[in-house]
Amino acid sequence: TGRLQIGMVAGFASERRPASNRNPRPASSEYASGATFIVKDKTIHYALAAIKGVGISAAEEVVALRGDRPFRDLGELASRITPRLLNKRVMERLVMAGALDSIEKDRARAMAAVAGMVSFAQRQEKKGTATGDLFGIEDAPITLKIPPFTPWTETERLQHEYEAVGSFLTGHPLDEYGSLLRDVKMWNWKGLQEATRAGAEEALVAATVLKREEKRSKAGKKFGILTLSDQTGQYEVLVFSDNLEKYRSKMEPGARVAAKLWTSLEGDEVRVRLKYVKPLEEAVIESLTALKVQMKPEPDVGALMALTGTHGDVAVSITDEDGIEVEMPGRYGVTPAMIQALRASPGIRSVAVS
Repeated sequence: TGRLQIGMVAGFASERRPASNRNPRPASSEYASGATFIVKDKTIHYALAAIKGVGISAAEEVVALRGDRPFRDLGELASRITPRLLNKRVMERLVMAGALDSIEKDRARAMAAVAGMVSFAQRQEKKGTATGDLFGIEDAPITLKIPPFTPWTETERLQHEYEAVGSFLTGHPLDEYGSLLRDVKMWNWKGLQEATRAGAEEALVAATVLKREEKRSKAGKKFGILTLSDQTGQYEVLVFSDNLEKYRSKMEPGARVAAKLWTSLEGDEVRVRLKYVKPLEEAVIESLTALKVQMKPEPDVGALMALTGTHGDVAVSITDEDGIEVEMPGRYGVTPAMIQALRASPGIRSVAVS
């Protein structure tokens, strides 16, 4: 009946404002979360205390410190936090969950700043001096020195989010494939359930590995339980001992995979067992045989340049605005990223794969 507010999980600030603004407006309830879950206008505002490793005391401290004066940037946040409750681990979890997104959208940069923020807060606490007293004004700007950091990929960002929250809030690791997974006939969990109830006994799915557990049967044989996820849900897959040994390295949490599954019905429940698994990128590339690109009246030939110099098994043809189709010579090493780039090009009408 509602939706989850995901644009800003923790709601440290209602919006970005320049440091010269000395009269910050109150935090907007549209963005700000509380210590516990809040439901307003059919929107669920995520609870700070529900972020793993934060806890109710730290969550209440954030809400109290924020009050009606939202944090403007990382420096101001550092000047106001209580390091005993908002320590390095808690701050890292808030970053991973997206809690600082409204004041620093680059989560890798915010993560790199955490140690300095906590260190600054600890020094201020030891001095027993408020930052405002130090500068003679209530909210003087604080400049943090942020050490060099490695940017997170979108997959890393989402994996950290999952670790902190227990679900993907702002996207899914499979999103970057767009409709390509459907084009190459890989199922999602919803489709797999429907197909199984219609009589299917096996299917190839695209998924992200959330968790892999290894157990022993009463007979002492090792087996695995693989938890997979896609945009339609998450589910468990039984992995027998031989496949567990064979594919263990390909089933690490965070891995994006193509998994061939045997399916069956137990009452109304769909049960699945693993037949084989391989990296998703590899499986998608293997499935491609032809790429058909239809250009617009003002074509973007440059978007096709990424294909030149590659070698593979995919035939590529181009159709111009007059309907004239030309097949490019040779075969090309087309990747999912190339297909998505072509589909995003303003000079290309459509990209079909087979």
